[in-house]
Amino acid sequence: EKEREKQRGKEREWDKEREEWKREKTALEEGRKEALRELASLRRQREEDEKKHGVELREQKERANELQIACSDLSGKLARQVDYIAKLKSRLGKAEADCESMRGKVTMLEGQSEASSKGLEVAMADARRSRLKQQESEKEAL
Repeated sequence: EKEREKQRGKEREWDKEREEWKREKTALEEGRKEALRELASLRRQREEDEKKHGVELREQKERANELQIACSDLSGKLARQVDYIAKLKSRLGKAEADCESMRGKVTMLEGQSEASSKGLEVAMADARRSRLKQQESEKEAL
């Protein structure tokens, strides 16, 4: 029972970790998407500005490069998060298998306990019957 409770605690902890990583992954994905949208917008703006303003163009190119670097960083972080989630899923799978094994052992032990209890009940009933027969024999002998 303690092992089962301990296993449940681990499973809850892993569930919490998995949910936290999902939230972080989602936030990273949204940040990456926003950065890509901003990058696309800046590129469109750059094309228009090339016709109009040369100085502003240079600044926008710098900003676009910064955004590309940020997107690359976010993509790397996202890949690491995905790898970590895969590791967590693997650990969870192992924990679930361990839990199933423990459930099987508990079921077996419960069955053995029931069998022992029934055996004890039968033995006690036999002893009572034997005692009653002995008492009847003693009464008849008197």
